[in-house]
Amino acid sequence: MSASARRHTRYTVPMDAMRTQQIKSKGLIAGLKGWSDCHIRDLSYAGALVLSDKKLDIGDQILMRLSLRSGWDLEFNGKVVNCGTDILSGKYKLGVAIDEPSSETTEHRFLQNLGASFEVAV
Repeated sequence: MSASARRHTRYTVPMDAMRTQQIKSKGLIAGLKGWSDCHIRDLSYAGALVLSDKKLDIGDQILMRLSLRSGWDLEFNGKVVNCGTDILSGKYKLGVAIDEPSSETTEHRFLQNLGASFEVAV
């Protein structure tokens, strides 16, 4: 698979795939509000589709923390590039562009191997 295809191939993340999935705004005041639970509906090397009770706006810088069943905790920096409301759940639907992690990190290895853990989203 080419680097471009891998970057934009989305993978479905089942509800029970991880112990916890959380999101938090960056910045002093936003950071004081702390972490909020969320559900990552799908994930790619480039970004994620996140459902959250926390309202965020386009351009907001965020941290996304995933606690894997294997015990690893991963943190990704990103930016909200799209937002709306999910009709079925009533939650906020956020399109998040993920900053590319350094090549020697666990986060980088996790994103490179999404296909081994999750099915391609249809």
